[in-house]
Amino acid sequence: MKRLFTLTVALLSLTTLFAQQPYKVYCTLMACQSEISTLAISRITIDYGQEELTKNYLADISGKAEQFTSITAVANRLAKYGWEFEDSYIIGDDRCVWIMSKIVTDDSQITEGITTRWMLENCGPHQIP
Repeated sequence: MKRLFTLTVALLSLTTLFAQQPYKVYCTLMACQSEISTLAISRITIDYGQEELTKNYLADISGKAEQFTSITAVANRLAKYGWEFEDSYIIGDDRCVWIMSKIVTDDSQITEGITTRWMLENCGPHQIP
């Protein structure tokens, strides 16, 4: 009986250990320069591997596109939720793309601190403090 109990505890421990293995996830932030002002970015879109890529721009709680002065401001906000800068590149004259990564133990942690227009329309508010 003692062996059966020990074996059961060991198997449960292994199951728990494998279920919570941390893994790295990635996202890209794309900033487009504002046509109105060179000091502002018109929109920041985010791609973290979601299936629906329409309306994937960062939005305030009312669904309006958030205005940022730089993509660094967005990266600093996401850093509060564990995202780290990996790499960046430029597309054309007006688009900057940053690749970010984060260590998670569950896919639900990917969207912590992220609110997009699509999320607001389909999932309800996820306010960024």
